[in-house]
Amino acid sequence: MRKRKIYIKKKLKYRIKVICFIIFTVLILNCVNNIFNSFHISTDETLINENEQNINNQKKENQEENILLNENNSYEISSDRQDIDDNTTNNFERDINKFKNKKLIAFTFDDGPNSKTTNKLLDNLDKYNARVTFFVVGNRVKTYEDTLKRAYNMGNLIGSHTYNHKNLFELDDNQIVDEIKKTNDVIKEVTGSDTLYLRPPYGNTNKNIKNLVNMYNILWDLDTEDWKYKDKFKIAKYIIDNAHDGGIILLHDLYETSIDGALLAMEELSKNGYAFVTIEEMTTLKGITLNKTSNYFNIK
Repeated sequence: MRKRKIYIKKKLKYRIKVICFIIFTVLILNCVNNIFNSFHISTDETLINENEQNINNQKKENQEENILLNENNSYEISSDRQDIDDNTTNNFERDINKFKNKKLIAFTFDDGPNSKTTNKLLDNLDKYNARVTFFVVGNRVKTYEDTLKRAYNMGNLIGSHTYNHKNLFELDDNQIVDEIKKTNDVIKEVTGSDTLYLRPPYGNTNKNIKNLVNMYNILWDLDTEDWKYKDKFKIAKYIIDNAHDGGIILLHDLYETSIDGALLAMEELSKNGYAFVTIEEMTTLKGITLNKTSNYFNIK
């Protein structure tokens, strides 16, 4: 009888161990599965690597009306496209003398163009008598040809951000020249005009690169980090808090939050004596002659 009791106890202990092992294994597998799934959440939205399907979808999207709030009031940002005549001559010769007694600031947008977001910006620039500078990625230009042509015809400045957004420090001389030439060629094909302005990806340039490309190197001194925050109010607040005469603001016109943040900032800065001009307009107003061996973080 005693042996039987001992046997039953041993058997019970064994079953308990098996059950504990099964529970433990299930918990471990559950944790591993959760970790595995988390690594499949995409956090990389560098935008220049959009696939063709996304591009086609963006072309089909209807632009909707958006309401943005500032600190005191709400105002409406229209997304209704205006009819654009492709034969319209560009408006670079707008009367900028009216800005002579104002503080000047240059909004610049990298990585575009994009049909939805770039056009939303263009739809609203006239509210603030604003023109901006676009540093476009060459491999996107033909896809969004109509958008780029519209931006140019409105009097915005078009510059190069290279063809494939590659780090120029990692390329040989021939590759660097190819990145620049292909972009300049496609910009001229669409706009009918040459570009003299370059924003090297990541701001990476040196004496050799400048000699090779023979363009004006436009960098920035106000980095909104809009690609990281994607928060229109945070972007707007940064611009408003750090704005100064001659400042160059870095933004990306592939993010709707960047467009909204820029427009919110324009709404506020326009009340504080600022005019929103292209890099070219700013140099003209300030009587500055650029040279191709310098880096321009601001225009003073």
